[in-house]
Amino acid sequence: MPNGLAFLPNGDAVVSRDLGTGTGLTRVRARDPKHPQFNWARIDDTNGLAVDPSGRWLYVARTFSPDGEIDRVRIAHPRTVQVVGRLGADVSPDDLTVDRHGIVYVAGFQSRAIHRLDPRTHRACRIATGLEGPTSIRFGGRGWNPGALYATDAGGHLSVLRAAR
Repeated sequence: MPNGLAFLPNGDAVVSRDLGTGTGLTRVRARDPKHPQFNWARIDDTNGLAVDPSGRWLYVARTFSPDGEIDRVRIAHPRTVQVVGRLGADVSPDDLTVDRHGIVYVAGFQSRAIHRLDPRTHRACRIATGLEGPTSIRFGGRGWNPGALYATDAGGHLSVLRAAR
């Protein structure tokens, strides 16, 4: 079941699959979309995808991993896959996003929380709880507060997360 989608700096698309195995991440070249490259990165059980600000790494959520694993794939060398965090057995990471400083924010479907992960230190914490199975997380864009995180959840809500004052 294809689930996540990200566009690489060169315009190619990467598609994740969180059910089924054997296809890894699929790259679809912008100049040759009729010939997808299965197993571009050999990592299964994937969901959320986001490119870091440097354009060198693709962050990947592993929804059904037993320990809430978050990985990153080196875009120039997709055989290089590194674990950057383990959010816990009760998380079920869904979608994710990356801020301009390279901090990763993850929607934890089972944990009912939004998690903040520093890939340099591998430390993570919950920054918002009590959501109804969060499915996606993004920073605001045009017409929305760019400093706020917005989360969708399985209950049909769109929530805004702001820093406590």
